[in-house]
Amino acid sequence: MPRRPRSVLPRYGVFHVTVRGVARQNIVRDDVDRDDLVARVIDAEVRFGWLLHAYCVLDNHFHLVVECLLDRLSTGMHRLNGMYAQRFNNRHERCGHLFQERFATRLVGDDEYLTDVCAYVLDNAARAGLCAFGERWRWSGGLCIDDEPAVRQRPTDATGTARHANATQRNAFSPVSALPTTRVCTSCVPS
Repeated sequence: MPRRPRSVLPRYGVFHVTVRGVARQNIVRDDVDRDDLVARVIDAEVRFGWLLHAYCVLDNHFHLVVECLLDRLSTGMHRLNGMYAQRFNNRHERCGHLFQERFATRLVGDDEYLTDVCAYVLDNAARAGLCAFGERWRWSGGLCIDDEPAVRQRPTDATGTARHANATQRNAFSPVSALPTTRVCTSCVPS
């Protein structure tokens, strides 16, 4: 069955976004790739005014739960996927498509579904056997686990004006042991 056209989605909403590797092949090969993909997700959050409720980077796909204008989602995903694929191909001396499709989008219709989809996204690494249940996967995060929005994490210059250059600095790059392991946002994940 073909995917629903994006033109039927509302202009603003909360969207569950999934991106898969072509033929379900890996889109990351090591922690450097994972860090770079997370940095590009955070860059898109800042550049395109997303509220990033949850994200999780796995070996052959990644999930995002994003609240934003639909056109900003599309533009942000185009930039994120294009720039990451270009860097990945250069780094690993390969050519061709990295991602299976543009990206899949599902509308998150209500608070209950938002709670469920955030829990699903954040538990994805444990279900894949990449970490233990209840353990924070280093390449996951979002507002549902009390991560500060990247927009609030942007460094400022001497005048107090936010700079974009280092906007990817965020607690997602702290050592795993320093990251919170409990989810505190009860509107996103059940307690």
